[in-house]
Amino acid sequence: MVIEALHITAALYLLAGLAAISGITLPKALFGRATRWLLAAGVILHGIAFARLHTLPNPPQVTDLPSAVSLAAWLAVIVNLLLLRSGRLEGLAVLVAPLAFLGVFYESFAFHATAPAAAADAGSWPHLHVVLASAGLALLGIAGLAGALFLAEDRALKAKRIPALRRGLPSLEALDRVNAMTIATGFPLLTCGVIAGM
Repeated sequence: MVIEALHITAALYLLAGLAAISGITLPKALFGRATRWLLAAGVILHGIAFARLHTLPNPPQVTDLPSAVSLAAWLAVIVNLLLLRSGRLEGLAVLVAPLAFLGVFYESFAFHATAPAAAADAGSWPHLHVVLASAGLALLGIAGLAGALFLAEDRALKAKRIPALRRGLPSLEALDRVNAMTIATGFPLLTCGVIAGM
């Protein structure tokens, strides 16, 4: 059941990415709404899959790389949904949704129930470390994606090449605000994650 939920979640993230790309190329508000709904459905199903993992007899540890990558993807999509509520940032979903698809796809194929690891005896510190570090890396990843999109748009504007795709992309000001907010939040979370890992 968990593997099927992860496969459906990956498909929802992929469809959200395709809807976001379509929303940029075609001037229809329908694609923006579809992107939001598909991302929201993916986040809910992804959360259910995480909850179901803990009901397995030998659940994989959160400290395993596939689980940590999937957790970072889930948190990045949640942050992207929050950003979509604050402004016209569907263009950012063009980058976030496919990366979330890859993260969930990786976990679904690397998934295996494991015997309790040695880290399980250490209490909740390793799990707190992974959650905080994954949240920080997810936010810094979104900052990086917003920065790359900012640089690409700025370069096109300076060269006076305004492509037809420009109408669906976020403004430079919105990308700058996203970058500042995600760095200001992600860096302290990553710092706390490193401290919890010590």
